[in-house]
Amino acid sequence: MSSTNPTPTGALSKRHRRMLQDMGIDVFSTRGAEPVAAAQASKPRASSAAQAALAEAKNTAKSAATANAQAPAPDMDKLVEGAAAGVTATGAVPTSADSSGATLAPSQVRIDLTVVGTASLVYLGGAALSNVELRFLQDLAGATYWLGKQTVLTGKVRSSEFRWPIVEATGTPERTVAVFCEKHRLFETTTTVLASPEAFTQLSPWINGDTGHWLRIDELIQAAADGDAKRALWQRVLQNFSAASGT
Repeated sequence: MSSTNPTPTGALSKRHRRMLQDMGIDVFSTRGAEPVAAAQASKPRASSAAQAALAEAKNTAKSAATANAQAPAPDMDKLVEGAAAGVTATGAVPTSADSSGATLAPSQVRIDLTVVGTASLVYLGGAALSNVELRFLQDLAGATYWLGKQTVLTGKVRSSEFRWPIVEATGTPERTVAVFCEKHRLFETTTTVLASPEAFTQLSPWINGDTGHWLRIDELIQAAADGDAKRALWQRVLQNFSAASGT
């Protein structure tokens, strides 16, 4: 009876294989592909269109996740400030009119002024002041102080800011403006007040006192640098002082 044991043939030559077959020994040949490789080869492959759609879906999901991670958080300070500026203690939302007659909601009201305050003169403007303008105001304040007190002004002028709303401010700036005007004695006729057009625009809707003695000055730098403009402004200050003192 012939043997049927499988015999590997990888190392057999054709002559040996023929001799074994003549002797009745079955010769088996091994498959060329490994089982795992053959199994993988037998799996159906996705079409190129399906693979492209899958890749596009993965890229879209990745982009969305990146955008969400990089999106800035809401600015809560700004939201709170806007809400605080628009609500009064009674819950009403007051409105006001600017110089052009347009109605302004409280959240739209902004006051941002440069202030130079002395014992005799106060300047209100919209822009920061240069050293030339500050020196001019120092001379002007000293002269007006001498007119009223007959003594030398010893204090140095300093530039500060008046802003509204402040953090957690509510309602309108009417009360804040009133305190500011009282502090600098802006309603006293003996105080020389120089105000730029911006200052008039921002303060006028909220002022209840007399501003008839305020002097409107369009360009402080022009008065500080030009001799004729400086003399013209000084004449206005003298006239204002004479009217206030009755001399």
